[in-house]
Amino acid sequence: MSSVISDKKWSNLKCILGRSGPFHRSEFEPSNELLSMVREHVRILVIGAGGLGCELLKNLAMMGFCHLEVIDMDIIDISNLNRQFLFRSHDVGKPKANVAADFIMRRIPTCKVVPHYNKIQDFGAPFYKQFNAVVCGLDSVTARRWINSMLASLVRYNPDGQPDPNTVIPLVDGGTEGFKGHVLVVLYGLTGCLECTLDLYPPPTNFPLCTIAHTPRLPEHCIEYVRILLWSKDNPFGNNVAIDGDSPEHIQWIYEKSCERAKQFGISGVTLRLVQGVVKRIIPAVASTNAVIAAACATEVFKLITFCYNYLDNYMNFSDIDGVYTYGFSVERKMVVGSSQQETLDPGFVLFGTRQQGVPVMSRELVLPDGFDPVSPSFTVRDVTTELSGPRPTSSFIADCLACNNVPRTLRLQTTCTLRDVINVLKTDPEFQMQSPSITTIIEDQHRSLYINLPELVDTLKPNLSKTLQELGLINGQIIHVSDITTPRTLSIKLHLDNNYNANHLITIN
Repeated sequence: MSSVISDKKWSNLKCILGRSGPFHRSEFEPSNELLSMVREHVRILVIGAGGLGCELLKNLAMMGFCHLEVIDMDIIDISNLNRQFLFRSHDVGKPKANVAADFIMRRIPTCKVVPHYNKIQDFGAPFYKQFNAVVCGLDSVTARRWINSMLASLVRYNPDGQPDPNTVIPLVDGGTEGFKGHVLVVLYGLTGCLECTLDLYPPPTNFPLCTIAHTPRLPEHCIEYVRILLWSKDNPFGNNVAIDGDSPEHIQWIYEKSCERAKQFGISGVTLRLVQGVVKRIIPAVASTNAVIAAACATEVFKLITFCYNYLDNYMNFSDIDGVYTYGFSVERKMVVGSSQQETLDPGFVLFGTRQQGVPVMSRELVLPDGFDPVSPSFTVRDVTTELSGPRPTSSFIADCLACNNVPRTLRLQTTCTLRDVINVLKTDPEFQMQSPSITTIIEDQHRSLYINLPELVDTLKPNLSKTLQELGLINGQIIHVSDITTPRTLSIKLHLDNNYNANHLITIN
């Protein structure tokens, strides 16, 4: 009897995998064995067990994937219970990953879910290599960049420059923000990756410091005043104790001080919920948006594993603010039109191509003005025009992404710039967007730490920040090595030092 029930349970999947259709991929071979492969051999990693992660685990388990692992570093809060349906009130205070895994295995005994109550940074390349696909339900751009860089670093390329398919682990990234969401499918070496789309993410909302300090008008201004100015001044829980957004004591103190300041300026609306939202940069979550995006992500994982249909190429926007709206488009790899070794370009150079079902069907042709040098630092999009053309070879592409391409970057600076200037560029430049970069180099065959962002080393190396690059012994062509929490890899940057360069226009070139 149980076998009959099991057959009925998977009958819809057998219909999809057991016969071909008008939209199947060329690699697809209809077979009843495909379902067995999905159930017995495929391993999927889910990162995040929050609102999106709960939906993802449920969907993947019900689609036949029996070997799942989930990573999440958070514990369950009572505010999670209205939309993270794998949790109950008696689970408050427990690790999300553990509770979610137990719930799925109780409801679907044939599915094994291995939980990891850890940060994604706690695992190295050998751990991530064992999965056939990785699907993310994260609420942090920093964490997204880290896992994207890790998976990109696992790819190995053939002598002809093409990625070895056996080393490409697809990434399906889902994200939601209120009534909006997105799905991104990344095949490393073939499509644009998350780092290629970094400029699509808006900067975090910040309030002018002068408004916060002198003329607050909103309850958020009062909370930010306490968070930014009053906390470091009063040190309510001891010197150098950072704010913990999950600590009830910290939130309560900020709430009380925010209420005092709001009363002083006649502002209403400060609540504990708002305080936690401002401190943790929380955006209200909508369960229906999570459900839609998780369903799309799980479907893409299924298509990537079985080849039964064309997968998303490769970005989808979703919005149901006013009706339901979706739009899909192809995110291309971030490219440059040349390199430091290629000083001239043919006017017929192909800038990028559009692919449909894996076949280039359209490309854009770069049209340069006579005598124009595209490698010049003054090169901008406005200096060229693009024209549509037919299918053209794309061998002239040069990847220009921090994750897709690990060729040393070049940073053009004046010799009078200080190390602090370099760090500011790494933090503020849209291409880097680092948070706490550490810089090392090799001078006269000796490893030298210029700045390491660790408490035990900051005081020792802090004097280097005010020194010029010349005073630090750095010369033109020097390679510096930069590490940051946004990436598991060390980034190599080549310094191009020029006394005549205008430091007001710091740019990065390849």
